Amino acid sequence: MVNQSSMLGSLGSGESMWDQIGCFMTVGCSTSKAGLDMLTLIQSKTLADKGIVVAASIPGWAKTDLGTRAAPMEVEEGAQTAVELVTIARERFPDGQLVHKGARVAW
Repeated sequence: MVNQSSMLGSLGSGESMWDQIGCFMTVGCSTSKAGLDMLTLIQSKTLADKGIVVAASIPGWAKTDLGTRAAPMEVEEGAQTAVELVTIARERFPDGQLVHKGARVAW
């Protein structure tokens, strides 16, 4: 299972990158994505005995209606993480992790 999250919901990113992303963090978006991140962690733990693996994908800032043309990434690049997660070999799946471009991101 892959949940679609955001860098704006990552507590670690909010703390370490506040100067860069703080102006984009809104109460509704950031708290709902932080909640989704916790749901991902809980699901990965509670569904493990059923053989279900769960991770959260961060697309990054992409040129969408929400991201605007100012975003540095094209939509295809933003979709790359989610596509990789749904096609990765099960033994390499980053269960219980928050992932962006193949790398783990701090919750």
